[in-house]
Amino acid sequence: LWYHLVRRTPAWREWRYARQLRDAGFRVLALVALIHDRHWGAWSQVLVAPYMDAPTLKEWIRRSPPHTEQSQHARSERHTVARTVGQQVGMISAAGLVNRDHKVNNILIDKACESGAKPPLIIDPARVKRRWSQRTVYRTLALLSRTADQAGPVTLKEKMIGLRAVLAADPSLARGARQRLRYAAA
Repeated sequence: LWYHLVRRTPAWREWRYARQLRDAGFRVLALVALIHDRHWGAWSQVLVAPYMDAPTLKEWIRRSPPHTEQSQHARSERHTVARTVGQQVGMISAAGLVNRDHKVNNILIDKACESGAKPPLIIDPARVKRRWSQRTVYRTLALLSRTADQAGPVTLKEKMIGLRAVLAADPSLARGARQRLRYAAA
């Protein structure tokens, strides 16, 4: 109850950071309402969001056929999605923020993202924090890479396309390194 009153519960944090990311120009799933409930002496909260007919990045990767069986169009689409996800991470970093829970379960891939017209939709932004160092961005990238590998086959080329997009969107990352891409990948 105390955390609810001072707006520090996970639901309040998610509401706050969703608004903060949206105000900074990022695509975030719109939250419609925050419902407070009390059952059997315990408080609970539920966030209400509109239904989106889009798979998470995890589901999207799993639906994809193995790399050897992919058509040229499917490979191109995967490269486009890797680029847009990387651009999004880089833009969030360039805005001075980091989403410490930016993983394949918390990203929705809609038709606009598949075509490269828009970045993916972020869901569950409860762990957005101010970016204090490059290390936090690299941890975010490591989490995204690890969860993508767990979701299904992701090629090294797709990861490098995403990483190039991150570095292009945020020039402050790996600044001063002789080979920025190699440094960031390491």
